[in-house]
Amino acid sequence: MKSLSLLILICCGFITWGQAKKSSIPANFVRDYYQAYSNTPTAGRLSPFYADSVTIDDPTYDWVGKTKERIFRNFDQNNINNHYTWRVDQQIVRGDTLVTEGLLAARYAGAPYEMRFVNIFHFKDGKIIKQYDYYDNKDWYAVVDAHNEKRNRETDEATLRNLKQVQWPKAYREQDTVLLDRILADEFQMIDSDGVPSTKKDQLAYIKSHKPTYLSFEFKIERLDLFENNTAVVSGTGTIRAKDKKGWYDVLYQSSNVLIKRNGEWRAISSHTSGDKIVRK
Repeated sequence: MKSLSLLILICCGFITWGQAKKSSIPANFVRDYYQAYSNTPTAGRLSPFYADSVTIDDPTYDWVGKTKERIFRNFDQNNINNHYTWRVDQQIVRGDTLVTEGLLAARYAGAPYEMRFVNIFHFKDGKIIKQYDYYDNKDWYAVVDAHNEKRNRETDEATLRNLKQVQWPKAYREQDTVLLDRILADEFQMIDSDGVPSTKKDQLAYIKSHKPTYLSFEFKIERLDLFENNTAVVSGTGTIRAKDKKGWYDVLYQSSNVLIKRNGEWRAISSHTSGDKIVRK
């Protein structure tokens, strides 16, 4: 009878111990979590899985923080270009710790890439309190770098078009020496259609003392090339509309310009005009 009582006590002890050690990982967590993280993720879908005092550490990525508020503060903005499809190949559970490993097939701004991942979750009361992420993110960096390079190139092209077609003519039209001073580099040199050279100082003095008499000016860009060393070539045809005793006429000429980017600003270092031609209307 004593042996039976002792066995019952031991069994009860094991049951109590098992209940105490019951994992706090929610049922169906893997399914629900990665579903919430799929497509273009949002803080609204993902943040409910985390405790307020959660810590996320990721030596291979930049999604880190020590509170839920801080981690998800800019989450939606940072994921505008992301689209995720997760495949979990392995799950390892030990107490309140879950390890997942698999493949992430993703797109960044429409460009596809893949990377293996390992996520390590620590739980308390059904919420993630710590998370460690590891990603084989070589392809991700390649895709993001290509996207940023394309975006920067488009920005530079738009800036150069505005500078040549809007800002530069405006400086001459309005005799704005401050604007022209920003456009021209200190070492700027120009060769006009008569082969006469001039410097930045000469051009500033010229627009200050010469009020335009023409009706309009238009510049059509026919070449815009960007080079790896922050140098650009912009060339095309300028058309000046004016009037004399004989009536309206256009002056057409060719212009080629070399610009460099310094401290984030494009400045002209060389300009050459040629082929002046008067066309009567």
